Amino acid sequence: MIKTAIFVIILFLTFFVRLEAIKNHNLPFTTDQGRDMIDIRSIAVGHKPRLIGPTTSINGVYLGPFWYYFNLPPFIASGGDPSSLLIWQIIWYQLAGLSFYLFLKKENPTLAFFTSVFFLIMPLGFNTSRYSWNANAMPIFTVFFILALFTLIRNQTPQKSFITGLLAGLSLQVEAAFGVIFFPFAFFYLQSFTRKLKTYFWLFLGFLITLIPQGVFELRHQFTLTKVLLTEFSGKSTMLGQRLSLSQRLDDRIGVLIALVRDSSHLPESFLFPVFIVTCFMALILIFKKNQTKFDWQFLLLNISFILFTLIFFLAFPQPLKGWYLLGLSVPLVLLYSSSLASIYSLGDLRLNLALVILVASSFYFTFLAQSEYLSVSQQMGSANRSSLKNSLADLDWVYRHADGQGFRAYSYLPSIYDYPYQYLYWWYGPKEYGYQPNEVAYLPNQPEYIENMQTYLTKTRPLPENEPTFLIIEKDEQNPAFEKAWKGNFSTFCEVEKVAFTYPVEIRHLENCGRTK
Repeated sequence: MIKTAIFVIILFLTFFVRLEAIKNHNLPFTTDQGRDMIDIRSIAVGHKPRLIGPTTSINGVYLGPFWYYFNLPPFIASGGDPSSLLIWQIIWYQLAGLSFYLFLKKENPTLAFFTSVFFLIMPLGFNTSRYSWNANAMPIFTVFFILALFTLIRNQTPQKSFITGLLAGLSLQVEAAFGVIFFPFAFFYLQSFTRKLKTYFWLFLGFLITLIPQGVFELRHQFTLTKVLLTEFSGKSTMLGQRLSLSQRLDDRIGVLIALVRDSSHLPESFLFPVFIVTCFMALILIFKKNQTKFDWQFLLLNISFILFTLIFFLAFPQPLKGWYLLGLSVPLVLLYSSSLASIYSLGDLRLNLALVILVASSFYFTFLAQSEYLSVSQQMGSANRSSLKNSLADLDWVYRHADGQGFRAYSYLPSIYDYPYQYLYWWYGPKEYGYQPNEVAYLPNQPEYIENMQTYLTKTRPLPENEPTFLIIEKDEQNPAFEKAWKGNFSTFCEVEKVAFTYPVEIRHLENCGRTK
């Protein structure tokens, strides 16, 4: 009963801490988020189904469309508010923690408590809950995949096999770099538990169904995705980086693994690493001594196997690992740690249990310190970020106030070139707050259409006055100032009415046409 009460308190506290960090639109809204919102808009508002989703690290290769459909409910419910997608992601993170607790509690309440609580308070879980991005959702889908596979191992039914395959395929569409491991791991791991062809048939069927949209896209576009992938992995392309030697890969992977362990707890590193190693070692001893129930050692063994399979897979991968590739690996790592603690607690040794109580209390304490410190500075950090949603909305507020209810054109310079964030925000925020949209939105005038049917979404414009008010939002480009200067040169024939420079690196200019005839 005490464990359940503590879990419920942690569940709600971590939920509100995550929400507090992003209140008042204090979240990044970069090119990635803007592109996602535009693509989801094309489904929800343009009623155009999509066969592909976000781009991957390999130019020309796209994920499946599941990420967009997954985010349709918050998009529709909120009327297109970008914050709703992140709130949706946070809700699912909390549901993942709750799922661990409810599922494991039936067999082992102690295991349920340790795994769910340590999942909810791990640092990486807070970090990935601060901006909406498909890769940041990978820990959530890893949780549901592990639970589905564990359920299938214990009872092989067609329904459970199909769901496991389906989750493996959907996870591949969330983030391919880590999701690609799920199906082969499930297939090979099942070899130790069943030889029933029916189990593998339903596993394959669930997985293959998720590939249908990309398969249709490939047929329509002469297998462009396949050709790009073959070029990359044949060594003819270096989009993923230069190939590493085996020794270089070992160094790279060890560094990534150390970082993931560091992000599994808020405990000081000098204390965390010894505790992590000792507890996992003790749990392995308990497995070999058979001091655990079948349920406990199967769960622990699944997570150990998943970690080893992942490390072997990425040791064969020749390029350096990018920061987001192994976000999902944080889940089996924290489960290994927490289930090891639960195994030690189950021994019933008073001194060990007292040490574990102190460890859990210390974890809560350092989590409280870390998150309190972050919340105390999060709003100031967002205020200094040119790409935060609240600052982007402040940019639009300035534009609309100075447009004074008249029609206008809007152009934006971003170091990433494409102005997806402002394209979306003018469409959503303009009518919501000011009742209308600009007559034209682009990164430059007279450009080829880079957002499909983008003019059809500007349905609430107002007549453009003779002086053709034009507003430029310019995000300062410290790395390529020459590009920014050249972009500004496209408006040299306009007369400047006024301009403003914000405390964050954004400048807005109000221009008119200097009396030119239209």
